[in-house]
Amino acid sequence: MTSALKESKAVGTKDTNAVALVYANGPIKAALVDSLMDFEADLFAGLSVSRYSERFGYSVLTPENISVIRKELNDKVLPAQLANLEKLLQKSQTGYAAGTDEPSIADFVLVPRLEWLVGGDNDGISKSLYKDFPCVQALINKFKSNARIQAYSLLSK
Repeated sequence: MTSALKESKAVGTKDTNAVALVYANGPIKAALVDSLMDFEADLFAGLSVSRYSERFGYSVLTPENISVIRKELNDKVLPAQLANLEKLLQKSQTGYAAGTDEPSIADFVLVPRLEWLVGGDNDGISKSLYKDFPCVQALINKFKSNARIQAYSLLSK
């Protein structure tokens, strides 16, 4: 059944090692991890609707509407959401989103999506969106430089 899981949250919560790590950090950090996974859904809701409009019941969106939506996302919505994430990361003593010693499920959900957001596949979303959010960029870099994540990435190639 695990091989049928496609969504990163489902895979993350199915991984008992990842779940044990979260709860080993205490119930407050566990709740923060859950909150961050909900935050990720909020952060990407507008972009998801603009990319997959028919899937979400917005088949009436035209390319012109989508262009306007993406501009609003890039100029206002995403920076406001990223400012909230930046504030949270500024308080993290470890650099990980929930302040856990090692990456949590939330980091595994957030970082690949954050990379994808500015990776060039989303017309109208600036590749330099994180220029005013150094802690967001630092989270991405810290996650990608984690030795265990690098080892896994090498095995996956």
